Amino acid sequence: MEPTCFETLESLILYTVNRLYVNLLSVRVPESSLRLRVEKPMAISFAEAPVIEVFRTAEQMKDQCKQLGGGSEPKLHIVKPYPI
Repeated sequence: MEPTCFETLESLILYTVNRLYVNLLSVRVPESSLRLRVEKPMAISFAEAPVIEVFRTAEQMKDQCKQLGGGSEPKLHIVKPYPI
């Protein structure tokens, strides 16, 4: 796998879901769904634990790949809470 860099948990988890589908699920268990949860307990001091959870059905993952033109890379939208 190639080196990556993500500024948000959202970007990381969407990328990971896509890669899991393209490289594993679509080949071995194409009709499966996927739930992925990522926690970063020290990210925000006043939050109990920042969590991102994504659930995708097989149909949703197939549609995402079609929207990408058959490519394996998801479109990532990075939101920066600070000025560049």
